[in-house]
Amino acid sequence: MYPFRWTQTLLFIFFTSFFCYAIENNTNLQDIKKRNNDAFIKKTIDTYKEEILKYSEEKDTIPLIENHIKLSNFYAHIADYGNAYNGYWEALILADKTKNKFFRARVHQALGWLYIFYHKDQKALENFTASLKLDKQLVRDENIHPNYLISDYFALANYERKKKDFLTTRKYLDSCARLEKKLGIVNHYVQCERAYLDANAGKYDLALNKLNTARSHFEKENPAYLIVIDYLLGNTFEFQGNTEEAIKHYHRSLDLTNKHYQHLNYRLFNHNTLGKLYSQEKNYELAFHHAVLGQEMQEEIYGVKSLNSEVIFEINDKYRIQKEKEKGLIKEQLIELLKKDQRLGQLKTILLIVTILSLITIGYFVIKNIKQKHLEEKQKIQTLRDVERKDAERVLALKNKELTSSALQLIEKEEFIKKLKENVHTTTSSNSNIKVINQMIKSVESSTSNKWEEFEARFTSINQNFYKNLKNRFPGLSQKDLKVCALIKLNFSSKDMASLLGISVESVHTSRYRLRKKLNLERSENLSDFIAQF
Repeated sequence: MYPFRWTQTLLFIFFTSFFCYAIENNTNLQDIKKRNNDAFIKKTIDTYKEEILKYSEEKDTIPLIENHIKLSNFYAHIADYGNAYNGYWEALILADKTKNKFFRARVHQALGWLYIFYHKDQKALENFTASLKLDKQLVRDENIHPNYLISDYFALANYERKKKDFLTTRKYLDSCARLEKKLGIVNHYVQCERAYLDANAGKYDLALNKLNTARSHFEKENPAYLIVIDYLLGNTFEFQGNTEEAIKHYHRSLDLTNKHYQHLNYRLFNHNTLGKLYSQEKNYELAFHHAVLGQEMQEEIYGVKSLNSEVIFEINDKYRIQKEKEKGLIKEQLIELLKKDQRLGQLKTILLIVTILSLITIGYFVIKNIKQKHLEEKQKIQTLRDVERKDAERVLALKNKELTSSALQLIEKEEFIKKLKENVHTTTSSNSNIKVINQMIKSVESSTSNKWEEFEARFTSINQNFYKNLKNRFPGLSQKDLKVCALIKLNFSSKDMASLLGISVESVHTSRYRLRKKLNLERSENLSDFIAQF
């Protein structure tokens, strides 16, 4: 989810531990050299430069940017801010080319801290804001851990606190608090900044509690940061009016700078503050001692050397602008060459487009002709099928007509037998004759029943799928229902249906009503039209 996780972790540790306070003012280069000799410094710088050359030749941009940033970080640690500045700019240019938001954010934040050192507040604010904007996009896209936003808000809080705008400082610290709560963490660097605001507001117990909690954390995680903790504790006791405890913590902070050789700018802060406090206590000897040491460091930091460094930054800015102008001129020349190539390319493109259009046109007419032939053949087949269907319908209609005629004859025969029965009973008196006649009538009736079975068999052979389709769609239909459906399909009247089925006309109407319910027909739907579909 989070690319470059190892690189991000290293950079995050650096920016939250070093730049948060170490670039607050210039670092004593001579003191650092006591810890890191010239050979070590040269070897480290040469190693990074070899890596930069290697990845530059391989055109492997991501590790190239990483090594530019690492080398610049090292330059910043040894107080070579001119080279650090140049290195960060090289990394930023590469990050812009590759549109790498993560490295752009890291470089903008580093430049912001450098600009704070040179009191270029507007440029510092622009870079811190740019870093925050990029990190917000990266967090929203889940490309980096939200911890980076805490680092951005902390940088802005530190910037506003230096300007004594404590209201805006607290606003940025509140943003840090919301993120800490969401992530379920406590950022002790941010806690120290909160403690300073509490002490400045007279909330001494709250400030001391936060600073002592932070001390417990940094004793294990980053002992060198106790330099800052003790200095802030000294501030708190000084605000409270407890001069004895304040002096104790300022001395402890001073001793820790000698032990760890980090945050050496706090030597200046401690000497100046101790000189002031000893003067208030009328201990002029110690006051003079610390005032002299503070003045020496003041001269080293803000004297000619510092001015030269600022001049270097000004020259670098002009150099950067000039290089951008040169790049602009080269770009214009390339654009002109591209325009010439573009004209030739346009002619080739036009020729290619004409050729393609011609092929498309020819292909269109060929396909259209094939489709037309296919359509004509399809129409012929459809016409033939329509003729065959109509012939089949005519044959079916003829057969159904014959079947209907046969059924009507059967009905007439049954009517004749019925009347014959009635006449025989009214005109014949002899029992023997009646018995003979009844036997003859039963024989004729049996013949009539066979005729119905023959009628049903002929109907089924003519309308082969009629019963099958009805049963598939309405499996609940009985044999009697199917007979009624067959007679309705042949357009028999209710009276004729009653004769064929041997039931009353009222029973036929009842059967039709029940059939409509089984077929789920609405009142507006015609039963005969519905059955004719099958």
